[in-house]
Amino acid sequence: MHRLDIDPDLALARTPPAWLYTDRAVHEVLRRRVWRPGWTLLLEPPAAKDATLVPCDLSGEPAVLVRDDAGERLLSNVCTHRAATILDAPCRGEILRCPYHGRRFRTDGSVAAAPGFDAALGPDDALPRFASSSVGPLSFGALEPGLPFDAWWAPIDEALGFAGRSADELRYDPRGDITHDLDVPWLLYLENYLEAFHIPFVHPELSRTLSLENYEHELFAHGTLQLGIAREEQAAFLPTYGRHAGKRVGAFWFWLWPATLVNVYPWGLSMNRIDDAGFGRARIHYRAFVWDESLRGVGAGGALDIVEQQDQSVARRAWSGLQGSTYRRGRYSPTHERGLHHFHRLLEDALG
Repeated sequence: MHRLDIDPDLALARTPPAWLYTDRAVHEVLRRRVWRPGWTLLLEPPAAKDATLVPCDLSGEPAVLVRDDAGERLLSNVCTHRAATILDAPCRGEILRCPYHGRRFRTDGSVAAAPGFDAALGPDDALPRFASSSVGPLSFGALEPGLPFDAWWAPIDEALGFAGRSADELRYDPRGDITHDLDVPWLLYLENYLEAFHIPFVHPELSRTLSLENYEHELFAHGTLQLGIAREEQAAFLPTYGRHAGKRVGAFWFWLWPATLVNVYPWGLSMNRIDDAGFGRARIHYRAFVWDESLRGVGAGGALDIVEQQDQSVARRAWSGLQGSTYRRGRYSPTHERGLHHFHRLLEDALG
């Protein structure tokens, strides 16, 4: 496979070639090398609140989140006999029973019963187990984690500390559950999130809440932070210590590799999970976790639905242009697209 050839010197670098988005073979490589090692938010329906067994999607793989006195763990939701999916809806129980041939599994994944196979079972008949972790009401999983969860989540913990908040204070609000299906590659949707260059041209409502001349970018090994500084009259955090002390922070906008967006507002967290929904398609899941309902609808975290539609519109324009024959590699804005350049460098490493 060709290299992206993203120059480490941002001032000299050019953006990726069109084939990164338009080549189906590249899309398949990305599915293997980007998604499998990455942590992702587990999407639970409101009905799962009191369930001990919760089916969920883990980067395209059927999984089951198990909750019991031993804590949380994540198992495959695919029977080891003939690949039927086992659980369809959240429930309470201590056994997973395959509806195809009756094989039963304990909540540690081991086989409890296997009609017709009692004398022919081995260790590979147990359900595979995946990595899992939780923070407050949020649960996460990874197929083959490329780094420990605590290291992946650490920048968020730090920001919550600056903001004087804790994930344990958050309350899941199912009214914030929204899913968008887009005929746009997930790469383009994420790239739009990673730069503030477009804000004054695309988001008039958001622009009115921010002091764009004071906008900040921070890069770390597996993600980025965009710090939105609020105008005087807008809702804001007022950190009293750390490197953001004295700033009016309207939002901490985090991207965590590969495709989790953690948007920290004075009202709470807007979690966005980006999914690869197939070649040229993306699925965006919104989840809301609230600690101050009175601040919903104001400040940088106010007009989220409007901002979302505006972002989708420009992503569609970029996809339309990339499918043409005239586009050549552009250059990055050295002052506005540091996060975008960082993402492409990480993507280049993943492609190998």
